[in-house]
Amino acid sequence: MEREEWVFYALITALLALAAYIYLFDSGPDVDPFVLTVQSSVSQMRLPHETAVYRSRVVPHGARGLLTGLAIGGGSGGRMGPTRDGTIEDLWALALKAKISTFSFGQLESISPQQLSSAVESLGGLISRNSANTVVVALPNSAESLICLFAGALHGVQVVFAPMNDELDKYVRFCKATVVVTTGELAELLIQNTNVGTIVFTGKRQLQGPHLVPWDHAISNPKQAGDALKKAIDPPMAMVYSSGEKIVLTTVSNQNIVSAVASQLKALPIKEQWNNKDTVVSCTTELSNHTIVHNVAALAVGAHLVLPESTSSVNLFLLVSTIKPTILVTDDETSLSLAARSERLKALHLVQLQIALNTLRLGKLPTHSYIIRDFASVRLVHSGALQDEPALSDKDANLIRALTGARLIHSLYVPLCLSPIAQTNIYDYRAGEPGVINFGAPMACLELKLKDHGLYQASERKGQIWIQGPAVTEEPQWVNTGLIALFGPDGALKIHS
Repeated sequence: MEREEWVFYALITALLALAAYIYLFDSGPDVDPFVLTVQSSVSQMRLPHETAVYRSRVVPHGARGLLTGLAIGGGSGGRMGPTRDGTIEDLWALALKAKISTFSFGQLESISPQQLSSAVESLGGLISRNSANTVVVALPNSAESLICLFAGALHGVQVVFAPMNDELDKYVRFCKATVVVTTGELAELLIQNTNVGTIVFTGKRQLQGPHLVPWDHAISNPKQAGDALKKAIDPPMAMVYSSGEKIVLTTVSNQNIVSAVASQLKALPIKEQWNNKDTVVSCTTELSNHTIVHNVAALAVGAHLVLPESTSSVNLFLLVSTIKPTILVTDDETSLSLAARSERLKALHLVQLQIALNTLRLGKLPTHSYIIRDFASVRLVHSGALQDEPALSDKDANLIRALTGARLIHSLYVPLCLSPIAQTNIYDYRAGEPGVINFGAPMACLELKLKDHGLYQASERKGQIWIQGPAVTEEPQWVNTGLIALFGPDGALKIHS
C-alpha cells in the first residue's frame, strides 16, 4: 500500500472514531428538546375561520404586552424608573458611540464619530435646504445609506429608500422628491428622465450639471447658516417598491424601528445575544428590512459594524477572511451560494461534512467543524428570506452550519413589517419535511394568526398569514401579508418552498 493511500485510510479511520465518540460519549443536545416542541405562546381562544393567535414565548399571552422598544432610561442612582421606547434621535446617540467601518477593495477603513457627525450634518443641511419633505435614496447596503437615514430624519426630512433599478425615475415622481441620493450610473438615467432639483451621486463617475453634487462634496461642506438640526421627523423613513402594476409607499415610524431592533436583540438566549465585543459584517449589497434592522441593532449594542462600500461588489469570502467577524448578516441568495460550496469538497472534507451533519441530527452544533476555515471566527449567521424570492431550505441551512461551525438563524420578511415576522430558534437544527421551510416562532413585537384562504383551512392550522404589532407599518390593525403558511404542532411557522 502506497504511503498516500495509507495516510488517507488512517485519516478516515480517525474521523470515523471521532464520529463514534460524538455518538456515544458527547454531552446531550444544545437545548432541551422540549424547547423546540413548544416554540410559541398560543392563545386559548380563536375566532371562526381563524387559528389561535401565536406569540413569541418572550411575551406570552396573559403575562405582558408585545415588545415596543429599547427601554431607554430607567432612572438614576441605581433606582428603577420609567423607561421609553426610543426614537431615531436615541439611535443616533448610540451610533456616535459605536464603531463603524467600511470595506472596499480589500481595505478596512474606520469612520470616526467626528467624521460620521460631520457627514450627517453636512448632507442633512444640503437635503433640508433643497427638499420640501422627502428625499429618495437609491443606494446599496452601505455606510452611505446609513448616513442618509440619519441626515434626512434628523433634519426633518423623511428618507424614502427605493430599489436600485431602471424604474427609479417612476419612484422619484411618485414621491414628488426634489432631492435624490443614488449612484453615478442611476444619476445619469435620472438626468434624462426627470427634473429633480438636486441629485447627490456616489462613485467615481465625473458627472457635470447644475443639479449634480458628488457625494464627497455633499458630506464635506462647512455648516451653513440655518443648518442647525431640526426636530427629528416621525415617521423618519419609508420604503417604496413595485407590487404588480402598482407603486407602493410603506412608511416606517420610530415605533416600527425601535420595536423591530429590540425584538431582534431579545430573540436570542442571553449567552448568544449580540454585545459590544462582536464584529458584525453586513454582507449583502441589497438594502432591505433585513439589513436595516441588523445594522441598527449593531449600533444599539455598541458592536463593530462593517459595511460594504457602495461602489464595490461584495465578496463574501474576502470579507470574512480579512475581517474575521463574529456575526455575519446576509441574504438567502448569498447563503445559497455558501451552501453550494458543499458540492466542491474533496473526499476528506466530504467525510467531515457527513460527521458534522450527523452531529446536527443529534441536536448539537459542530462548533469546531471549520470545513471552510475562513469562517472559524463566525459564531452566528443571520440569513434573511424576502417575500417572493428564493429561500434557503432547512437542508441548506444545515449545510451552512456544518461547513462553518456557526449557528444560523433564518428570518422571514414581508414589505409591511420592518421586523421579520418569524425566525428560527437558534438551536433548531431539525431537518423537517421535504419542501417545507421552518421559520420558527413569531418575533416578540408581533402577533400572528392564519385565516381561511381557498383550500387552506385555519382549523388545520393552515391559511393566510395576518400580523399585528408595533413593528407593523399599518398597526394597530391586523394586516394581511398575502403569504400562505402553516403552524406546526411545535408552534413554528412553516412555508412550502
